[in-house]
Amino acid sequence: MVFALLACTVADSASEVEGAETGASATIEVTVTQARDTPVHRVQWSTPSAASGEVRYGTDGLASVIADDTESTEHHLWIAGVAAGAEWTLQVVSEADGETATSEVITIPAASAPPWVLAPTLTVPPADEVEGFQLCAKTGPQSGFITMLNRDGAPVWWAETLPMASYRARYDNATATFSWMEAGTEGGEPSFVTSTFDGVQTRVPAPPTAHHDFAMLEGGGFVTLALDDRELEGVTVRGERVVEVAPDGTNRTLWTSWDTLTWPGDAGKKNEDGTVEWPHANSMHYDAAAGKILVSLLYVDSVVQIDRATASLDWRFGGEGSDWTIEGESFAGQHGPMSFADGAGMALLDNGTPGQVEDAAVARVYDLDPEARTASPRWSFDAGGAHTGVLLGNAEWLADDSVVVNWGSAGMISRVDASGDTRWEVAFGLGTYTGFSDHVADLAGAKR
Repeated sequence: MVFALLACTVADSASEVEGAETGASATIEVTVTQARDTPVHRVQWSTPSAASGEVRYGTDGLASVIADDTESTEHHLWIAGVAAGAEWTLQVVSEADGETATSEVITIPAASAPPWVLAPTLTVPPADEVEGFQLCAKTGPQSGFITMLNRDGAPVWWAETLPMASYRARYDNATATFSWMEAGTEGGEPSFVTSTFDGVQTRVPAPPTAHHDFAMLEGGGFVTLALDDRELEGVTVRGERVVEVAPDGTNRTLWTSWDTLTWPGDAGKKNEDGTVEWPHANSMHYDAAAGKILVSLLYVDSVVQIDRATASLDWRFGGEGSDWTIEGESFAGQHGPMSFADGAGMALLDNGTPGQVEDAAVARVYDLDPEARTASPRWSFDAGGAHTGVLLGNAEWLADDSVVVNWGSAGMISRVDASGDTRWEVAFGLGTYTGFSDHVADLAGAKR
């Protein structure tokens, strides 16, 4: 759907405006284009001379403002964050040489989410301090989709994916693009998919055995998990490697589990085809500032840190052979680790011993002393033991010292403060895995 109009104001100043006589009306041409079937819209406008500008918008008046401070004659802004089902309005304002041009107020009809976008139930309404968005990859046997939720649990953007193919999606605010990995589907080659708001996609080939998780790299590349099979004692053991993938699809191995671990011969998960999964990397986190990659290894109850620049192992955290001393409660069967505070903290979801379905999942945060290699529990949250036998999931520490806990196969996401109080929660219900989720502080105004 496209709206086009000429919005005029009178320029009474003696200063000249290109394309208009002194004292005549200056015009702004505004085009508003819907991004596919979503509530996201692209606002474009032209000015006769170089000008700054802003878009004022909202569902109840024009309270939100997104600015484009770059002086130019052509302006492009994505307006994202309006919920599905909501009608809203916008107005463009541009200024040059002390003169202001203001468009008419444009009404944008409500966009409805398609049936395959399963909107969650808001089980705990947001506290005042809860802001931002939650990006989720949901997958099941019949369908898969990516969705961005606002603080009310309403979808503000979505994209359909293949069933049982994508556990994680990422958003890059600098380029206003989403990325996800489609892997493990029958007859299809794994690939990294990057999409604009309006669905223009590019694909980069992923390693043939890429699985579970990935992270975006600076400059358009990716880092991912991939299997590394070895024949041991007549058995194919599915080890792991961490692979960096360039934008052209070429890749290099940064680390392999065989350089660090020795298969004990009786560990791991035996598959129907006779192969054994061990140690089973299930999730990862990339700290771009430090150039460090965390990888969760399920069947050895460990997290390892890889240095991207040197392609070498820094340390192993947790489990037998840990390089760290964990004071207090440790973890098992973990997913979704992340580092924060320049490596002085780690958050993860302790899913419990693999195969022990009665174990309750616990979100844990540790304070780390990198020099002494000691870790002490800062915080934990188990939702009263409500979530047992959980697969996937992650714990994400936020700057306000709250933690977003994605309960994976339980189909719930909670935001919990440092006191253990739930400040926001949504539930998709059993049968819809929420995979891994990412908190996104701001969506609106991406200049692309």
